[in-house]
Amino acid sequence: MNKFWFENSDFWDLLYSLFFAENRADPCSDTEHLIQLTGISPPAEVLDIACGSGRHSIPFARRGFKVTGIDITESYLHRAENFAVESGENIEFIRSDMLHFSRQSAFDLIIVLYSSFGFFAEQNDDSKFLENMFDSLNRNGQLILDLKNREYVRDNFIAESNMNIDGITYSEFREVEGNFDLIHTTWTIQSSEFSKTFRTSIRLYDAETVQILLNDAGFGCCTLYSSFKGDLFEKKSPRICAAAGKGKSIGPFRI
Repeated sequence: MNKFWFENSDFWDLLYSLFFAENRADPCSDTEHLIQLTGISPPAEVLDIACGSGRHSIPFARRGFKVTGIDITESYLHRAENFAVESGENIEFIRSDMLHFSRQSAFDLIIVLYSSFGFFAEQNDDSKFLENMFDSLNRNGQLILDLKNREYVRDNFIAESNMNIDGITYSEFREVEGNFDLIHTTWTIQSSEFSKTFRTSIRLYDAETVQILLNDAGFGCCTLYSSFKGDLFEKKSPRICAAAGKGKSIGPFRI
């Protein structure tokens, strides 16, 4: 039996078509923006946390970076490995819980994209994850942490939503805990052949708390953006894209 909701591979398998739909992200464009945002250049080493099917790992590898991708879902890693082979790229993919992965001073850039943060039941585990990422960066390494902005979610909360892709209906019913500290979502996934229900929980953060978590993990500097394009963050921005440096200043923290 899975201890945590994100360890349930059935959930990720059934949600693959939704999470990795072509209109949900532009990985090649994201990669170009991240390269410009961080100033990183090949053959620097990049760690892609919760890499899924490798949609960002592969574009980084194509541009000459040495890439490692980790994910907990075995089927996603199989897809990633196959896509990498088809692309002619040599990428290290590792099956691991993001909380327990650490590789001392190994990476120049670590990316945690599209809300792959806040999965753990305890905030202390989010802090431990950031500490491990700090330890995994080299002396001038950078972390990009991309997540939903709690302030925006609170002001624009949608309790229910539905989407149909290729005959499969994805329904979400969301419940709030505390002051939008946690969003508990009941997922119902249905087709003419099956119906499955799952429950997930995501911890939300505002900009000030993100800065505190990063500082407590050891990061001495942090710039907040609203996107990978480098637009500066505003308090009501939908997303927080935090660029945190281990050993050099990336820019001033702004709210």
